[in-house]
Amino acid sequence: PTPQTKKLIDFLKNNLVELKKKTDSLGVSKFSRLETVENIDGITIEDLAQVDKAAFPEEMNLSVEDMEEIWKNQNNIRIVLKDVENNKILGYVLGVLPQSELEVLQEWDPDFSPKKGDLYVESVAVLPEMQNKGAISYLYDKLMEKAKELGFKRVLRHGRRSTSSPIIKHKYKVEPLRTIENWQGWGEPFDYFEI
Repeated sequence: PTPQTKKLIDFLKNNLVELKKKTDSLGVSKFSRLETVENIDGITIEDLAQVDKAAFPEEMNLSVEDMEEIWKNQNNIRIVLKDVENNKILGYVLGVLPQSELEVLQEWDPDFSPKKGDLYVESVAVLPEMQNKGAISYLYDKLMEKAKELGFKRVLRHGRRSTSSPIIKHKYKVEPLRTIENWQGWGEPFDYFEI
């Protein structure tokens, strides 16, 4: 780069850091970006596993192997929220074809009966410092946009009553169709939604 270009780059870097500091209290900002993940590598899986560990109680964490299997499936919608400054993964949402999880889902929710054209939200997670700042809502927006683009008719979700349910109720103006009191043996109620 020319000396002028270097000066401009340095100026932007310095000012973006300052702007980022000023907007951190606003939550998700223009200094974060959403990406639809096309290729998964070992580093990304490790980063996703770290988000998972930070966001959920230990009993809800997937093993790295399970996470790798589900994230490598090209049929899934995989979206990550990244910090533009350091490329760190701040959160993710994962949409899967419900038929791929049908047996497990029906074990815990016998009334679960997806239709052709449905997408199931397998998981959504953000780092603790991104919670209550709109990050989950931001991820849901991108997932809904991508689902519509790909021709899905409905999005299905079993969401933690303590975290996901209030967001879904408020954002999409829907009520849960039912509650499973001890979802997957985790000792927590999860609400089921069709959006």
